[in-house]
Amino acid sequence: MNPPNTTTAPPVFELPVTGLPDAELPGVHSAAGLLGRETALWLAAHPEKRRHYGLDLYFRDAWDEFGTVLGGDTARMRDCLNTHALLLLKPDAVVRRRLGAAFRWLAGQGMEVAAAVPVGVSSHQARAVWCYQWNIATLDRIRITELMMRRSRSLLVLVRLPADAVPASVRLAHLKGPALAADRLPHHLRSDLAAVNAVINSVHSADEPADVLRESAVLVDDRAARQELWTAMAEGTVTDPGPVVARLYAESEEVTDLDLATRAARWRTALATAAPGWGPALLDEVLDRTRPWHDLPDAAARASIPWDDWDTVVVGTNRAPSHLTEGVRILPWVSLADWTAPAPASPAEDRLPG
Repeated sequence: MNPPNTTTAPPVFELPVTGLPDAELPGVHSAAGLLGRETALWLAAHPEKRRHYGLDLYFRDAWDEFGTVLGGDTARMRDCLNTHALLLLKPDAVVRRRLGAAFRWLAGQGMEVAAAVPVGVSSHQARAVWCYQWNIATLDRIRITELMMRRSRSLLVLVRLPADAVPASVRLAHLKGPALAADRLPHHLRSDLAAVNAVINSVHSADEPADVLRESAVLVDDRAARQELWTAMAEGTVTDPGPVVARLYAESEEVTDLDLATRAARWRTALATAAPGWGPALLDEVLDRTRPWHDLPDAAARASIPWDDWDTVVVGTNRAPSHLTEGVRILPWVSLADWTAPAPASPAEDRLPG
């Protein structure tokens, strides 16, 4: 049994509702002049994000569409975004057949499924979702993540939570748990799904209300399908995800062994018959980080041993460097604390998202 949701316990730092028309929101300027205007305060905790998203084409498109569905009523828009979160169940959750477990966890937390939409996440979409964080990611990390996201379609879930002073997206992101396994607690969603590592981590969620809108526009390319999302939010729709889950399972392979230890044992057996220089010694060097990780898939190809994209994802996510040696994210990390107290985010939390 999960511990009670305590996200409403701390004293809440209320972000003011400006109610300002677009023309009166703070401007974003360059030396050449006005670039655009910030988003409303209640959409994002950090001013840096409000400035960037005011110029972001995905956010602007979603804001306009959502506002049209709700007749431009910003109070209703805020109420809807207060009670809705966005969860992406990734290909590793699909092929490991963990979707049912995810929906049971959501129900156990008192959350409802408003919509469930299968989405194929292309390399372009992955880079768009994480473009404000991946500036400090290595190209290996980016390419491995993109490869994983193409292994099957993902499931985008619009989740409804009870109204609260803290937006639903912030609460779900907190309960989802960190990407790093060592930082997770037993009641976190990623713990419940036995997420494998910091990249093969089963789920991604939108951090706060502005991200619910922006990531919907990135991940759902069809405007009519996005309209259905906005309508589900506005009308309080509840849906059964079972049929969609069945379709995703029917179209995807089942893969249960995405951990390094199991795969490494298989590689070792296969490499035992490889030519000198391409055998188990090479595997040991890769595992010991004394040899570049990509030498292993190269060796598999040269030795003509069985190897698939999941093998590349497993070794890459465990042995490829993930961060550049210097630099900070374009946008700061968002946490529950940013919505419950007026404290700045800690630079130590500048990790890549899951």
